[in-house]
Amino acid sequence: MDLIEELKNYCEINNPVGALMLSGEWGCGKTYLINTKFIPLVKDAYVFVCVSLFGIDSLDALRVEVKKKWLEKMCRIREIGISLGEENG
Repeated sequence: MDLIEELKNYCEINNPVGALMLSGEWGCGKTYLINTKFIPLVKDAYVFVCVSLFGIDSLDALRVEVKKKWLEKMCRIREIGISLGEENG
C-alpha cells in the first residue's frame, strides 16, 4: 500500500485512538506531499488543519493547539459561507 492510500485509510477510521505520524528528514517533502497530493484528493470529504509541534511540551498543550487551529478553520469556513450568501440564520 502506498502512503496516500494509508493516509486515506486512516482518515476513514471513525474515532481513531491514536495519530498517524509522517516522519522524515527536514526538506524531504512531507508537507509538499500532504498539500499537493493528499489534500486535493480528499478535500471535499475532510477539513484539514496544520499544527506545528515546535514549542509544544505536553499533551495538554497539543490538545489546546489543535482545538485552537480547528476553531480558527471553522470560523474561516463560516465567514466564507456568509460572504457567499449562505448564512443559515
